[in-house]
Amino acid sequence: MSKRSNDSNDSNDSNDSNEEPCFKRFRVGSKDHILQQSMMSSYPQIYYLNNEIVRDLPIMQHFSHEIKTHIDITNQHQTGRCWMFALLEPMRVATIKKYGLHNSFKFSTSWLAFWDKFEKIRTNIRLAYDYRKKSLHHRKMKNIFYITDGGLHDYLETLIKKYGLVPKLVFGETLHSKNTSYMNKELQSLLVNVIYKVRELDDDEDPSELFKKSEDNVFKLLSYFLGTPPANFTFRYEKKEAKIETTVTVKKFIDNIYTPKTFYKDMVPHAKSIFIINDTNPKRSYNQKHLGCHHHRNVYEAPPREYLNLDISELKTYIKKSINAGVPVPIFCDVDAGNYYNNKLGVLHPKMYNPALLLPELKNTMNKHERCLYTNSRPNHIMSCTGYDETTKTWKINNSWGPSTGNGGCWIAYDSWINEYVYYIGINKDLLDDSHKNIIDGPSTYSYKWSDTFI
Repeated sequence: MSKRSNDSNDSNDSNDSNEEPCFKRFRVGSKDHILQQSMMSSYPQIYYLNNEIVRDLPIMQHFSHEIKTHIDITNQHQTGRCWMFALLEPMRVATIKKYGLHNSFKFSTSWLAFWDKFEKIRTNIRLAYDYRKKSLHHRKMKNIFYITDGGLHDYLETLIKKYGLVPKLVFGETLHSKNTSYMNKELQSLLVNVIYKVRELDDDEDPSELFKKSEDNVFKLLSYFLGTPPANFTFRYEKKEAKIETTVTVKKFIDNIYTPKTFYKDMVPHAKSIFIINDTNPKRSYNQKHLGCHHHRNVYEAPPREYLNLDISELKTYIKKSINAGVPVPIFCDVDAGNYYNNKLGVLHPKMYNPALLLPELKNTMNKHERCLYTNSRPNHIMSCTGYDETTKTWKINNSWGPSTGNGGCWIAYDSWINEYVYYIGINKDLLDDSHKNIIDGPSTYSYKWSDTFI
């Protein structure tokens, strides 16, 4: 017993001896100790903030080209609805402009979120049926157990085509539309229970009754959290007439009853959007049409999404072209890492911080494609670009994080940040050059198999 105890002690001593040099090397420098004491009670970014960028901010608040129609900044709160707010912005600006609406007018993202959740669960249940013979560990099964808020451009297109749009005043926010964590948890529980039943079906058993019952339950649960979607509503706007000088203001209004689908069709100016990517993978060429990962979709019957792959310089040319035409541009980007944006200042710059001052090995040495390949970067947020400045090479960004961030909710993106962290944009098809229209109307040359993160 004594021998075994000594062996154990010897082993521990050996481990301590192996760890001791690392411990000593850290403790030798007083700089390490001072930095440790400081960082334990604060965020490290304050130590390696690039103050030269901060000093230039007053100059950067002005843009040589801006969209004239100013709109209120949106707020996604504790949700992943950024894609809805950004992708709706071109239609929102056009609707406000056409009918002379107040700049606070918004479309209902609660309406879209309701049907997005409904369709995602419906799709995942059907995919579970399609894959019912596959192992639970198969890669195709990876994402069908989960319900998230996130989405892509084709998610919005298919939702609007199927369900239409309504103003925010018709179907407003609830506690759970602004913080979806609890709702998503309950929806996921319902989804998993149905998937279990789907996989237990016999080969000759018809799944249609199970599908129908699950859709009824999803609708009921969503109605509890978000309210019951309206079948129709009244929309009022002012009739534009010549101004007549009087002692009182006299206005004439037009009131019409719409369904969500007729409201979108008859009242909302909209155009076909093309999504242009900047896939820097050397194995894939520019000026080609790519298809997105069809496994990732919210509506089961939706076709694969299409992309036009161009050099980043051409993406920026199209952003300017759209802004000059008065149309905001949704930009799909990476804001996850946190070492190149400042939430309070509303600045996006690849050298906003220099973490290598803390540890040289933190210096980013990978290019855009390599960061995607090694999961160090990916498109995870969508914002709207509404202006640019030719002199300072900066871009005006409308974010959906509320007016308390940046300059009243507006952010500044430096050109170098656009180059490195913007992955794709949405552009009106009518703005494309003829050569690019021919590419997007032609056959695709590549299909993303598992994700659209260009790996």
